[in-house]
Amino acid sequence: MHRLLARLPAMAELVRDSAELLSAEGLTAMASTFGRAEAIRGWCVRLPQGAPALEVEELADRFLVCPDVVALGAPTPRASADPAVGGEARNARRYSTTEMLATEAADTGVGLAGPDGVERALTTRELSEEQQLLVRRLTSSGDGVDVVVGKAGAGKTSALAA
Repeated sequence: MHRLLARLPAMAELVRDSAELLSAEGLTAMASTFGRAEAIRGWCVRLPQGAPALEVEELADRFLVCPDVVALGAPTPRASADPAVGGEARNARRYSTTEMLATEAADTGVGLAGPDGVERALTTRELSEEQQLLVRRLTSSGDGVDVVVGKAGAGKTSALAA
């Protein structure tokens, strides 16, 4: 019983550290996904006195299967192609948090424009068919963020001005 009581503060710190890693300031602060290496690094930062590498890896692996962490898709084919490589496939998988996925889902249905307004904007500018298609797609997608890719001089800025 004495050993258990001695471990309780450490367990409380682990729970707090897990919560910090799951928060918006944690592993998803700079990107919406993370890998096993980032989880290991996150635990290392939270263990300033250090710990054996296998224990840190175990903490990270346990963290990656907790209910608030979501595995995204399958590991990359490169990583899983050679079973002799060992844990490479495990290291290639990407993860996110339920909080991040909920935040991203909340961005749907924003940035919409009515068809009449879009057509008025298009008639006041000289845009190619491709640029007009881009404007229609962006104003009707409802996504919080859309990516526009094109060569320099292709007319991205003019289309986005519409």
